[in-house]
Amino acid sequence: AAGLRSHPLPEGLDPVDVDGARCVPVATAIMQVAQRHGMVAALVALDHALHTKLCRTPQLLAAVASTAGGRPERSRLERIVDRADADCESVGETRTRILLQDMGYDVRTQVNIRDEDGRRVARVDFLIGDLLVVEFDGMVKYEGADGREALAKEKAREERLTALGCVVVRLVWADLDHPERVRAMIDAAQRRLDRRG
Repeated sequence: AAGLRSHPLPEGLDPVDVDGARCVPVATAIMQVAQRHGMVAALVALDHALHTKLCRTPQLLAAVASTAGGRPERSRLERIVDRADADCESVGETRTRILLQDMGYDVRTQVNIRDEDGRRVARVDFLIGDLLVVEFDGMVKYEGADGREALAKEKAREERLTALGCVVVRLVWADLDHPERVRAMIDAAQRRLDRRG
């Protein structure tokens, strides 16, 4: 089938059956993605697999041990597993997290923001420091009639965050290919926070 690649089953690995096809386990497939396509592609698959509980870290580390061709490759694959984040809920969130981390920001994922009484106001995609919120918007959720309602709710949510002193930076797909643009947006938001003292 177009887009489908088959590979020889690694020696000593028991296949799993998926709709009648012999396949490698999910953890092994992710390590193969890492070997062939690099860190970003691997982390997109890895975050999703952990988030949806398709595999767990011990299975991934076992897959590293069985697929790595030597110590340098094993170390590289282990670093990829260490960077995984089961709290990322989409490809866009994973790519945003990688970008922010690679730019040196200390990022927390899926953070609950609470008001002074401890009530949850919002769960944000990313938080840098205590008040700088970064949200990834895939924009699909804003399409159609339901999208207009979602947009209104999102606007109200952002107003509540702003009232608590947060500054919100919104990123879309096009931003992820322009790190300098993202850095400028985040640095501008940080300057706004710094001016408040």
